[in-house]
Amino acid sequence: MSVTVGTEREFKFDVDADFDPPDLRPVVGRTVRLPELTHRTTYFDTADHRLWSCGITLRHRQAVIGDDAGDGKWTLKLPEGPDPDGDAAGRAPSQRSELTWSGPVSDVPAPVRRIVAGVVRRAPLGPIAELTATRRRLLLQEPAAD
Repeated sequence: MSVTVGTEREFKFDVDADFDPPDLRPVVGRTVRLPELTHRTTYFDTADHRLWSCGITLRHRQAVIGDDAGDGKWTLKLPEGPDPDGDAAGRAPSQRSELTWSGPVSDVPAPVRRIVAGVVRRAPLGPIAELTATRRRLLLQEPAAD
């Protein structure tokens, strides 16, 4: 079973409910409407949330485009601590290692179980939350070179 490894850097910003995002038309060459994408995401943890209490996230996400749905992907996010560089406002983003495996929601991959064994111990991992989100996607392309 192969694993993909990456690092997630996450910044969070507070905006008012009436926030109006900037007009990106001057910096975008053209846009292409992509098919709607529905994600079914199931988060897993122990009944007493042992992973969450350690800053660990385990989820299975399945993308559905039209009637096409594959097995999906398992993602395990492990905390690395705040980024020492932060951002211009001095906020330190969270930084996490992200490990991803392909597979069905019915079977937590064995490598995931081995990695979290010291945290979950003998407690069973099970679904704790399910989310379904439909995304209307728009591809932004660079302006043509003059």
